[in-house]
Amino acid sequence: MEIVVRWLSLSLIETASRGCPLEILYIYIYIYIYIYIYIAPCIINLVRKSTRKLEEKHGAKQRNILIFVSIFVILFNIASHKALSQPLSNSTKHFVLVHGSGHGAWCWYKLVPLLRSSGHTVTAIDLAASGIDPQQINDLRSISDYIKPLRDLLASLPPNEKVILVGHSLGGLALSQTMERLPSKISAAVFLTALMPGPSLSISTLNQEVLAAFLPLFSY
Repeated sequence: MEIVVRWLSLSLIETASRGCPLEILYIYIYIYIYIYIYIAPCIINLVRKSTRKLEEKHGAKQRNILIFVSIFVILFNIASHKALSQPLSNSTKHFVLVHGSGHGAWCWYKLVPLLRSSGHTVTAIDLAASGIDPQQINDLRSISDYIKPLRDLLASLPPNEKVILVGHSLGGLALSQTMERLPSKISAAVFLTALMPGPSLSISTLNQEVLAAFLPLFSY
C-alpha cells in the first residue's frame, strides 16, 4: 500500500510540474483520491487472495504469472499517465510583451521565465530606439515609427497565428495602434497600467488629462 501511495504522490507532483491546466489537475486529484480510498485496497486484497489460492492449487508457477501480469498493469498505467500529463497543445499561447517609455524588453525578465515554464511562447520586444534597438531617438519622425517593430513582428507571424499582447505604460499606445492595423493577428490585449487610447480618446487628450492630474502636485 505504501508503494501505491508513493506512486500516486509522485504522479500528482509530476503532473503539476508539467504545467497541466488547473481543471485537468483537479480531475487527476479526484481520480487519485478515489484510487487510494477504494480501488487500491480492493486490488491489493484481491492479489493477496488470488496468490494464496494459486499457491494452494498450482504452486509457484501460476503465482509468478500473476505477479508478472500485475507488474505489467502497473507499468501500463504509469505510461498512460505520462502521456495524459503532457500539456495540451491548444493550451499554449504566444505572449508578446511591450515595454513602456524609458524601458526595453529587459524589464520583463521576471515574467518571461514564468510564462515559458508554463509551456507558453513569449516574445519580449524592443520598440524603436529602445533597449538594444540600434536606431536613435532623433531618427524617429513619429510615434508610428516608434511602434514599427511591433507591427513588423506581428506581420512576420504565420497566417493563422494569433498572439496575446501585453503592454505597460506607453506600451498601451503601441497596443492600440496595432490592434487597429493588424486585428487578425491578435486574440487578446492586456493593458497593464497602460495608456488606452481609442476612437474617441486620442493620445493628445490623454496627455492633457495626465498633465491636468499631475500639475497641481507641483504648483506649491
